[in-house]
Amino acid sequence: MDEAAVGTVSGVTGLQRSFQIHAAVWFATNLMLFVIWLITGAGFPWFLFPALGWGIGLAAHATVAYTHDSSANDELEPGGDGYKTLGR
Repeated sequence: MDEAAVGTVSGVTGLQRSFQIHAAVWFATNLMLFVIWLITGAGFPWFLFPALGWGIGLAAHATVAYTHDSSANDELEPGGDGYKTLGR
């Protein structure tokens, strides 16, 4: 069974799984930056800048992952109508 089919059977699409990985990496990285900030004296909260900047991209990724019509992906799947129009 291919990976795309497994993702849809469990109720989580590939886009949603991709977002979940992205969110986990964002959390781990920002936790590390927060700990560095604490260890180095907890002065100006500089760790917020990468957290907020990256958070904007994370929010955009979440929007696409959870509002995207998964049936639109079928257009470029082998056997889908859109795939045939590409000449393959």
